[in-house]
Amino acid sequence: TLDALEGEGQFALESVDSDALKASGLTLDGQVTLAGENIRFALKGDVEELAADRLDLARGEGVTLDVAGSLEGETLNLSRAQIASPLITAEADGEVLLGEQTLALRYQVQVPNLEPVAAAYDTAAAGALESAGELGGSFAVPKLKAATNLKEFAFDGQSVGDARLQHDFTLAEVITGALKLTAETRQYGPVRASADVRLAGSEFTAENLQAEALGIRATGAEPVVANLETGLASGRLTWQADDLATIAKLAGTPLAGRAE
Repeated sequence: TLDALEGEGQFALESVDSDALKASGLTLDGQVTLAGENIRFALKGDVEELAADRLDLARGEGVTLDVAGSLEGETLNLSRAQIASPLITAEADGEVLLGEQTLALRYQVQVPNLEPVAAAYDTAAAGALESAGELGGSFAVPKLKAATNLKEFAFDGQSVGDARLQHDFTLAEVITGALKLTAETRQYGPVRASADVRLAGSEFTAENLQAEALGIRATGAEPVVANLETGLASGRLTWQADDLATIAKLAGTPLAGRAE
């Protein structure tokens, strides 16, 4: 008997065309090893043109793919899954238990320039984005815990600064979790905010809201509820400003003192 069978080959796909994904000129070189019930695989390839939704990921330079791992019984071990394009680079690794329908994956995403990404959605933004986190739990109700950093962020031609958003979500039919924002802005100074959030359809709810910016501290006295379709919101905040000087400077108004 043979302890292991090895094979390699090349796969080519002329084009894929759907509403969500368009690709052409895909070539993959693969190696597969079969040892008993275990399978090891490694795939590397290039895509000449790749578009996801409105994003042209290749931008005339192509996209590279690199995937490797093993299947041992009902356990899929992903040692690496990487995609690199002029717009974005992303990688992931981890474990998927197919029988138990659970997963434990780590990921990293880097967007060196947000400008072409934002432009694809008719928005003017610039800067760099980095995000890293973990996706785990059951297939039906996975949990996402991650942190996203914005560097030299600018919006609508206005320089904003650097920001870090920490997010911890449960991705069920109703999404729940917590958000924490820390930012160092050029115009407004330091910004801090945190809240427990809930998204049910188009209704967004923030509870335990705490925010501090422009010398103002705000606290949610009750849940703040916003309809994302209509833009209408309701709730009650209590706020306090120990020094109105920062607001006065931005408004060009000679204000002084404190308020609450």
